[in-house]
Amino acid sequence: MDDAKSSTSIAQGKTTSARRFPQYLAAFTVSIGAFGQGTVLAWSSPAGLPLMDGAMGFPVDSEQLSWTGALMPLGALVVMAPMGWAIDRLGRKNTMLLLVVPFLVGWALIMWPTSVGMLYAGRFLTGMAGGAFSVSGPVYTAEIAQKEIRGLLGSFYQVLLTFGVLFTFAAGSVLSPFWLSTICAAVPVLFAATFVFMPETPVYFLRNDQGEKARHSLRWLRGPEVDLEPELQELQLAVDEERKNQASLRDAFRTLGAKKGLLVSAGLLVFQQLSGVNSATFYTTVIFKDAGSKMAPTQATIIIGTVQVVTTIVSCLVVDRLGRRILLLTSDLVMSLCMFALGAFFYLQHVGHDTSALTWLPVTSLSVFFVAYALG
Repeated sequence: MDDAKSSTSIAQGKTTSARRFPQYLAAFTVSIGAFGQGTVLAWSSPAGLPLMDGAMGFPVDSEQLSWTGALMPLGALVVMAPMGWAIDRLGRKNTMLLLVVPFLVGWALIMWPTSVGMLYAGRFLTGMAGGAFSVSGPVYTAEIAQKEIRGLLGSFYQVLLTFGVLFTFAAGSVLSPFWLSTICAAVPVLFAATFVFMPETPVYFLRNDQGEKARHSLRWLRGPEVDLEPELQELQLAVDEERKNQASLRDAFRTLGAKKGLLVSAGLLVFQQLSGVNSATFYTTVIFKDAGSKMAPTQATIIIGTVQVVTTIVSCLVVDRLGRRILLLTSDLVMSLCMFALGAFFYLQHVGHDTSALTWLPVTSLSVFFVAYALG
């Protein structure tokens, strides 16, 4: 038996392999929510120019358009704090199913707005749902997967997210904001219709002293012929160790190592957000229009979405081989150079220089920027 392809366990003197298809199915189903998050991230890019032309029945100026982009991550920021409580108290599965409600309400406000305020509210709510999903989705996937395929299943989330971005860029190039929003609203419905049949994670049940339910969950994920006891005991030991080492937030960060870890992890997240990746995603079409690119802005935007998908897949394949530190450092350097080049282009344009010979620069800069972002 090939241990690289399936883990084994001993049951009644026989070696039986744990099934992987149920794990792939559950991870893919969760990643439909990631696809939905991608549609939320990308929506303002193809919808931006039609909104400014009054496609929703009222004009939206450039400042108001900027708020339709900014309110999405603000919604995500607000929901982050209570998400840890929600997934521990309500469960990973129930929490994600409940997120369908703000998704749908938000998209409804975006589909039928009577004022720019309704657009703002819709973007804020979809941002909350998408942000909350970015916490609960990866936790669920990590807790259902065997060690041997945990990394692969975890990569589903980011890959499907970029597919959601590309889909929105492509659909938005031919659809009005209303129909684009309608299709985007169908994604959380599809998620709920499929994910409702998936099990809760065994780790959640063990944390709540529901051993028999944990066994049933693991049985669904691993198959009926597998001896579950070794894995259940390992998971229980991990839960017990976590309870034993629980400490207050103040106590947890008293050691120098913990402080350094917090500084590094928080620093990475801050620099990620300040890199400009969200702004580049939100306003890709507007950027290309303002740059005067010879290529149609919608076509250039689709190219950027395709680049994101391809490089995200490549990144999942090479990150363990090349090492995370070197990829992070290289990524940061290249992203900075790309943003510098893009900023220089618009500065020259702003001060009246002829940039007609440089119209290739915005597409090239953003393409390379997203390649570097995905690899880092």
